[in-house]
Amino acid sequence: KMAGVVVDDDDDQALCGDGCYAIVDSGTSGIAVPDDDYDTLVKLVTKHLPNCRDITCYYAKVGDFPDIVVRLAPDNEFPLRGRDYVSCSRWGECVIKFQKSSGSTYWILGDVFMEAYYTLYDVANLRIGFACDGTCSGGTWHGKGGYVDVDAVSTWAQLLLLFAVLSIAAILAYVASLYVRYLRNGCVGLAHPRSGDKRRQVDHDDLLRLHAHRLAALRRPLLAGAARRDVDDDDDDGHPNDDDDDEAKAASSSSSSLRRPAGDDAGV
Repeated sequence: KMAGVVVDDDDDQALCGDGCYAIVDSGTSGIAVPDDDYDTLVKLVTKHLPNCRDITCYYAKVGDFPDIVVRLAPDNEFPLRGRDYVSCSRWGECVIKFQKSSGSTYWILGDVFMEAYYTLYDVANLRIGFACDGTCSGGTWHGKGGYVDVDAVSTWAQLLLLFAVLSIAAILAYVASLYVRYLRNGCVGLAHPRSGDKRRQVDHDDLLRLHAHRLAALRRPLLAGAARRDVDDDDDDGHPNDDDDDEAKAASSSSSSLRRPAGDDAGV
């Protein structure tokens, strides 16, 4: 039978002050508290800790938690220090080892209590004994119960996390380099937008010159034949014909116009 539960030596806010019953059970990991007392106990334990949510506290350490005294009839007191009922990681996350005793009015002193005080079941005499070296002053004997502690991250886990972070950073760096290369190539293309147009214009001019030369080569034999006929006509009457003069002038003018595209300023 329990005579009360006192937090931080504050008897005025003792729980189970009128007496209640408890079970010592190795199958319960923490300290199971009846629903009517659970919220009150959590508030008393965490009232000086600002960063707590239910039984989880942040930016805290074991020494920040008060002592809890469990009183068993008739006059036995068993203090639980912060190290007995709280588990903290190196990152400052602490878990209070309380749990609800849902649907029951019994307190259950589970592995947390039994890790603090060596427990002996005397089945023959129907009694339970808790060992203390003289005065009971908190957990001097800490066995290993079933409650999951908040352990620090293992070295292998830290290495794996580091490898994952470095891999992600390498992938992001590679993608960024591809993006910068794409932008750079795009800027080069935009900086010389008319280079292709200029090249096409030069090719077009060369093609026009080539056609002009071919046309001139095709007309050159015709002009030569016309000149020979004019000479023959002059030899027949001894005087050049006015029509022949007109044709010679036209031929000379046509030959000049055909030869002109060979220059840089030619056009068709």
